[in-house]
Amino acid sequence: MRRLYILFVLFVTLLVAASGCRSEQPPASLETTYSIGTLATVRALYPDNSWLPDAYKSQQYGDLGATIKTFTEQSLRRDGLDGATVKVLVAGENDPVIVVIDQVNEITELYRKVHPAFLDAKHAGQALLGVQACKETKDCWDPEKSKTAPWAPFLPLGLPMAAQKTVLFLDYPPVPAIEGMDYLNNFTMCRWARVLGAAGADNPEAYETIVDARPIVAAGSNEAAQLPDALKYFANSAGAGDYLAPMLELLSNPGGGDKALPVAIMGRQARTTWGNLVKAKDIPVGILEADASVLGDSGLLVPWIGCNHPDVTSYGCCKEDAGCAAGDQDLMENEAKDFVVACWLMAMAQADPKDPKVVLGECEDRWVNKVRPEDALTLCIQEKLDDNIIPSRCKTWAGAWAFCSAQNSYACTQVDTGCGPYDANPGTDVPPEELRPKGWDNTCNEFRPSLATRPE
Repeated sequence: MRRLYILFVLFVTLLVAASGCRSEQPPASLETTYSIGTLATVRALYPDNSWLPDAYKSQQYGDLGATIKTFTEQSLRRDGLDGATVKVLVAGENDPVIVVIDQVNEITELYRKVHPAFLDAKHAGQALLGVQACKETKDCWDPEKSKTAPWAPFLPLGLPMAAQKTVLFLDYPPVPAIEGMDYLNNFTMCRWARVLGAAGADNPEAYETIVDARPIVAAGSNEAAQLPDALKYFANSAGAGDYLAPMLELLSNPGGGDKALPVAIMGRQARTTWGNLVKAKDIPVGILEADASVLGDSGLLVPWIGCNHPDVTSYGCCKEDAGCAAGDQDLMENEAKDFVVACWLMAMAQADPKDPKVVLGECEDRWVNKVRPEDALTLCIQEKLDDNIIPSRCKTWAGAWAFCSAQNSYACTQVDTGCGPYDANPGTDVPPEELRPKGWDNTCNEFRPSLATRPE
């Protein structure tokens, strides 16, 4: 009997060898899978028809799984994974929501850590606590009772959260972001991406991870004064949420390493909040003030720079422009400041950056003090695209290039402030598309609001 068994085993072995087969381990999984919390918790963190104001309810927010899929794929794409697709498994109210990414790599493995942390009780959950505290406080929530642009909590969804190069801290988001199901779908970030591209960023979206000082969607103009105080409701205040420092800490150091990403603090409201976070003073950090401070519990120094709100320059014009008010004649000055900030962010995002103040001095030299001819042309083009006086504003990058080339890179020339002829006929010397900066073809005019109220 034993001899027969041995012969059988030998026969099977020879048969397998003859067929070219060999025993293998099961293939490794080609998917990254993780939970982002229970259905009940996650529903409150993503836009959903179950709680959105009527003005924002639509088919696009009727399926929570599809909403999570859309925003997660946006994030992955902006983190450099263009081909990644996501499945979202949704079961019972108290069951975990499972995210499945069809790739396994360094980025998706980091998503397994950062995505659940972003949504947990120590981060996004704190934003909801602040919102709830505001709703329970008399005269805090939506004091103007806006019908066309009601307030709603809205977290920074769909942005890079693993391979980002910088973090932006500002008052945000405006209504088009939630209406368009894209956190960057608005004039503010469209215009800032154009500046980043013109300043040399190969992928502007890598520099656009945002933490909102007050994570509430609202009208983008003339509403800052009505929004709840960021420090009172979102910065470790009694009875409210401790959202800002933990979320800034997470997104400025997603890999948990020994170096934090640089942060741009954009606009007076955000600069005042930041001054309290890092200096415990109700004094805004200055525009083009740069330093590094400890933020949160990690003890890491976070490099930061104070700057204008991204929309400010679009309210500017030249004194030569007919109708340019005295308080708005700072177009060229503010454009240069924006480029100093973009330059600083890109330099500080390098693997081994210099001291923040040293980098600031170098960027001021490049874009303000010792401007090279090619940079003067870049500044002029952006000024002609941003000018708030319509006859002087160029409608196309090619028209702005032609105007600035003809006017010695001076946007506020008294010789000719009109851009119409250059838009209509920019000539043949305009650089070909492949040599133009990232974002050159997006004037953002489709988003451009009626700029009646200048942000601080």
